Amino acid sequence: MEILAILEKLGFLFLGAAIGHFLTKDREKSKERRNAKREFREAFIVAIDRLENGGESDRLIFREIFPIHKQAFSKYLPFVPKLRRSDFIKSWGKYKNLHDERTEVGVTEMFGAEIIDLNAHDMKRHINEIKKDRCTQALEYICDLLSFAN
Repeated sequence: MEILAILEKLGFLFLGAAIGHFLTKDREKSKERRNAKREFREAFIVAIDRLENGGESDRLIFREIFPIHKQAFSKYLPFVPKLRRSDFIKSWGKYKNLHDERTEVGVTEMFGAEIIDLNAHDMKRHINEIKKDRCTQALEYICDLLSFAN
């Protein structure tokens, strides 16, 4: 009888230790996930700010900041839930394609690429509108990516 009581107490002690261990592990994983989300969102803050101000070309912003975004994507990918991971990768692909499209342009093409309508009366305003539209598109893609880190 006494041995059964001791075994029962040891069993509860072991069970309590195991539950405590798993809760601690889960808490650590949750903390890692929260930190990964925060770091992913923070990686895009500078780009969002610069794109919203609209004074710069999206090409320049992409060239300077994209490597940071690429690194943030790689670090955050393992923390995206498996059911949403393929959508996250697709969203990243759209953003990367936009980057490639905007930055892989030769010098002579770059000037022509800014002018869509050669018949525009106010060329400066026309170019600024195009720049604004491109920044808006980049912001939409960034917002789509950031929706995975909410």
